[in-house]
Amino acid sequence: MPTAQDLAAQKRDAAAHQQKTEQLISKEKDLRRQQVTELDRQIAALQSQRSKAAAGL
Repeated sequence: MPTAQDLAAQKRDAAAHQQKTEQLISKEKDLRRQQVTELDRQIAALQSQRSKAAAGL
C-alpha cells in the first residue's frame, strides 16, 4: 500500500505533468492562430490579385 509520501509525490508529479500539458496545448493553439492569420493574409493577397487580373481583362 502506498505511503502518504508516495501519494504526495504522485500528486506533485501529476500536477507538474498537467501544467506541462496545458503549456503545450497553449503553444499549439498559438501556433494554429498564427497559421490561420497567415492563411488569411495569403487569401486576401490572392483575392486582390484575382480582382486586379479580372479588372485588366
